[in-house]
Amino acid sequence: MRIPTSLLAVLTLTFTACGSEAGAAHDFSSDVEECKANLREIFAGLSDYAEAEGRAPEKSGVAFFAELIAGGTWENDEAHARFLTCPGVPIEALAIAGKPPTEWFASLDGLTGDSSSYAGRDPVKHPLPGFPGPGTEALIACDNRHGANHEGITNVLLSDGSVLTLELEREIENGNVEKDVEVLVVGPDSPLPELRTLSLD
Repeated sequence: MRIPTSLLAVLTLTFTACGSEAGAAHDFSSDVEECKANLREIFAGLSDYAEAEGRAPEKSGVAFFAELIAGGTWENDEAHARFLTCPGVPIEALAIAGKPPTEWFASLDGLTGDSSSYAGRDPVKHPLPGFPGPGTEALIACDNRHGANHEGITNVLLSDGSVLTLELEREIENGNVEKDVEVLVVGPDSPLPELRTLSLD
């Protein structure tokens, strides 16, 4: 699906306004940087998956990226399992608590939005125009489901492999988010159109 040039211009402008260069100008906490590293690892895995399958994963939400382990692109070990959940949220707060890491994403059956603290793309309602693709399409983000994963910060993996770091304070200053908002909502109800393509399932 080809994105109209006018829409690309709007999305590019929006991402610029959201502070896509913010990460280069600030030092963030270690869990924010670890999260960004996780997202880059996931992108590498998705690229390997796409090379083998000829497409990106077709499931929505957590299953979108859990397919890397469940489908065998990645080895099912603790290191890879931990890439698939945001380090800003304790494992104890998730549905996978108490299970060994090799059981977290071994199968897509039974996975819910609480199986990870990342929100994945909804390619059913929001098909990707291509993968890899332009840096205007969100693939995965901190889900902020139970409060902010990182205080004032939300990381977003884009389809070109870059990681957008959204700062809530800047989004409020730019008028993209209401002044009284304390947590940036991710998913269909997000105030930012780019994040509505993600699923909390």
